[in-house]
Amino acid sequence: MNTNNLNNQKAKNLQENFALSTTGCISALCKDKPLMVIQTKCGVGKYQFKRIGESEGKLYIEFKLIHDEDFKDCEKISHYLGDFCYLSTQQYLYAYKYFANS
Repeated sequence: MNTNNLNNQKAKNLQENFALSTTGCISALCKDKPLMVIQTKCGVGKYQFKRIGESEGKLYIEFKLIHDEDFKDCEKISHYLGDFCYLSTQQYLYAYKYFANS
């Protein structure tokens, strides 16, 4: 194997390890704090973590809307946006940081 191929393989391995590490950290955060209050264009809703997925090489976090009497916009959110919310890892970490600081 020539040096260029070896370097490409090392870079690919580093990217895969980083992705696994990132997934593990995000997964641990989601399991530790599975509920999140999210402001949508239809109002505020409470969501529960369901799973982490991958699409087009990017991670996403799936949350399901909880129909809670304390959150009056749930029916409107469900009707117009559906019961699921998908966040990128960056969006999730931003929301988690905001939620943790409030």
